[in-house]
Amino acid sequence: MSYCTGGSFCFDCSDDGVSGYCWCCVGCKWDHTTDTGLCSGNRAVGLGSDSDSSWRCRNCGRREALYHRSSGNFPKGYIGWEWDDDDDDFLHRHDGADRRDFGTDAVESYSGVREVELEMAVGNVTVERHDGDTIEVETVGVAEELKFHSYMEENTLKLEAKKRVTGIEGAEDGTVYLRIPRDLSLDEVSLMVGVGELQVEDISTRDLSVEVGVGNGVVHNFQAAEASLECGTGTLEATGSVTQELDMENDVGNIIYHAAGNRKEYNYEISCGAGEIVIGEEVYYGIKPEEKINNNVQKLINIECNVGDITVDFTGA
Repeated sequence: MSYCTGGSFCFDCSDDGVSGYCWCCVGCKWDHTTDTGLCSGNRAVGLGSDSDSSWRCRNCGRREALYHRSSGNFPKGYIGWEWDDDDDDFLHRHDGADRRDFGTDAVESYSGVREVELEMAVGNVTVERHDGDTIEVETVGVAEELKFHSYMEENTLKLEAKKRVTGIEGAEDGTVYLRIPRDLSLDEVSLMVGVGELQVEDISTRDLSVEVGVGNGVVHNFQAAEASLECGTGTLEATGSVTQELDMENDVGNIIYHAAGNRKEYNYEISCGAGEIVIGEEVYYGIKPEEKINNNVQKLINIECNVGDITVDFTGA
C-alpha cells in the first residue's frame, strides 16, 4: 500500500496549488455539540497559504491534526485538537480542590478509581502494572508549558494537557507513566495520543478504547468485554482478547491485531475503501458499504478501513 504523498493520484485529496503536494488531515470525528474530538480521516484541505485562517479541513471546517504527508510537518504547530475557547480558559474549567497540576517530573497517586480517561495531543504515554494498591501517574521530562494535569469526576480519573502546542519546545519529548495495580480490573479505560508513542502492558477492563493519530501504539495482552482500536496515519498493534465485540477503524495508517483463538471464533462486519483488510489468510478490499461473515458465534469483530491496512491474525490453532 502506498500512502498519499501528493501528485496526480491521491485518494480524497487535492493539490494545494502552491507546493505541488496535497495537504491531508487524518479524518473528521468532531462532536459539534460539545466542541470536542479529533479530526482524523483523510479529507483534502486544499489550501493555498500558511495563514491560520486557511488551515481548515474541508470536511468539518476546523484545523485539527492537519498533516503534511510529504514532509511529515504540521502547519503552524496545530496538533491534535483546536478549541473555540482559548486553550488556557479550557484548562481552568477544572480548577478546584481535586485538580492536580504536574511539573516536568512529578508523581501523584489516586484511589477509588474505576475509570481512566487520558488525552495527550503530543507526547509519549506508557501504561503498565505495578505492585502498589493505588493508581500512580508520573511525568518524566514533560514540558511545564503543556500544563499536564488531572482531576476526578466521581470515580473517573481524567488526565489532560494543552491541545495547542505552538512554540512549546520539547513538547514531544516527555513521557507520562500510568501505573495500575496488578490485581485491579477497571470498568473503562480510554487512551488517546495524537503525536507520540503509546505503550500499554497487560491491561484488564470492561471497556477499552485506544486511539493514535500520527504516532505509534503498541498494546500488549489486553482483556476486555468490548474494545475499540482507532488509527489515523500512524501504526497501532494490539494483542489481546474480547468476550463480546472489537471495533477497529483505520484511516491511512496501519492496524495489526493479534486475536486470541482462531478465525471461526468470531463473526465479522467489514467495510473497506481503497485500503486492504487481511483476516487470517483471506484478503478483502473495495467493500462498500459492508460485508457480514456469520460463523454463528457470540463474539464480533467490526472492521472499517479507509486507505490504510488492517491485519488480523490469530494466536490459537
